[in-house]
Amino acid sequence: LHDATLLAITLNWGDGSCTANFAGSPFGPRGPFRLRWENVSDLHIPHKNAWGPSVSVMSFALASPGHYELELQSGDLVTVRAAAVTLELGT
Repeated sequence: LHDATLLAITLNWGDGSCTANFAGSPFGPRGPFRLRWENVSDLHIPHKNAWGPSVSVMSFALASPGHYELELQSGDLVTVRAAAVTLELGT
């Protein structure tokens, strides 16, 4: 997901899902796609821009079972604790 453009992150409180929408990536899906987490128990979305403003992804990783990290080129680290994540193309 390196260099993918993050558009938005939303949490559906009712069903416990979280969705991150992207415009595409030069190194991955070329068109729109999204990551969708199910059964979210914890979500942190800092917006401090320690490295300067950016909407581009540095990396995405499974840090440990059920613990996902989305590092942005702004220096912010979005963390999600969830039962599962899926990649949905063309959304």
